[in-house]
Amino acid sequence: MRSGRVIYIQRMQRAAIVSGLNIDYVQQGNSPNQLGTVANLISLDSLSLLDPKTQQPTKAEWRQNEAGELVRVALATGRIIPLPLEWETLDDQTRPSQYLLNEQHDTPEADLLNATYRPSSRTFEEEIDAEMNLPEPGPRRETFWY
Repeated sequence: MRSGRVIYIQRMQRAAIVSGLNIDYVQQGNSPNQLGTVANLISLDSLSLLDPKTQQPTKAEWRQNEAGELVRVALATGRIIPLPLEWETLDDQTRPSQYLLNEQHDTPEADLLNATYRPSSRTFEEEIDAEMNLPEPGPRRETFWY
């Protein structure tokens, strides 16, 4: 059994890069002494989680704990498999738990929930003209496509 830590998951390809596994050494540059590494993708179907008690591969399912939170539970032993810290990292490499509210720069929630757009049958330009009290433009010219 080989094990490693998942570094990156490509959800669209259903594949992951695992540290220490599926690594090829390639020559970089002109010298044969310059070696680099290339990590290849591994299918998510061929990966499994380690049971925290037995350190053996196991299947897991999501369940609710006493506090009502969703947790991963190993089916073999029933132990909770902790989520890695990277689990809550968003695509822009930020974590919601580390976000600090900045009263000066953030939009208040009351303003976000306030609906300010009122739909109409006018075009965007006509709405701006009416809001800025601009004179009504004359009739539109014909458009010819050749």
